[in-house]
Amino acid sequence: MRPPEGRRAIEVPPQLRRYIGLDAEPQWIYTDEVNAFVWPGPDLRPAQWISQRPIVENTCVLGALPEDWFNLVKNHFLESYKLDRMRLTKRTS
Repeated sequence: MRPPEGRRAIEVPPQLRRYIGLDAEPQWIYTDEVNAFVWPGPDLRPAQWISQRPIVENTCVLGALPEDWFNLVKNHFLESYKLDRMRLTKRTS
């Protein structure tokens, strides 16, 4: 499902979805919102609930992203901030 109109997001490429064990459905990273929470805390879930990779058992980490794609996402976040389109969502109560 595509992000709602007006939201800033980048689609996770199919090859990267496969690599980190996500399903084949389109996945998006919203780049106009950041979450604030206590690390570690109740807002973290084991990664195995979204990934089939055996390496993610008993951790919330899926693994490192390719540097070029990570930089693309990071720059998209920075652009959202410069456009005053960034919002902070507190997740830990």
